[in-house]
Amino acid sequence: VKFAAVGFCFGGWVTGRFLALQNQPSITCAVGVHPSWQPEPIGGDGSPLELAERVGTKPILFLPAGNDDLKPNNPVVQQLAEQRSVDPEEVSVPFEDMKHGWVARNDPNDDESVAREQAHALELVANFIKKH
Repeated sequence: VKFAAVGFCFGGWVTGRFLALQNQPSITCAVGVHPSWQPEPIGGDGSPLELAERVGTKPILFLPAGNDDLKPNNPVVQQLAEQRSVDPEEVSVPFEDMKHGWVARNDPNDDESVAREQAHALELVANFIKKH
């Protein structure tokens, strides 16, 4: 049995921790939507960069909002991309016009652009999981 992990905000950090578990080969990939790995120094085993090292070559995708930090130029994203031998843009797909929490908190009926970006984000999640 294979599993994928999807998390929102701090749940994106939890998905990274799942991937870092070396004795869990059934967890094949993870996605963090408007993710935050900020809890790692407090509730984890080190820094976000150290967590990225422990994730190794397992596929992970971040979908950050414009005011989130896990974008292609972030050292964590660059580390994850280097470990998988992919471009940082394959690890992180920013939604620059959205605000943190837009997929989970915003009502798609209130704003057409939010509805469109929510649908796009969920499509990316589904395609990534199918691929991995």
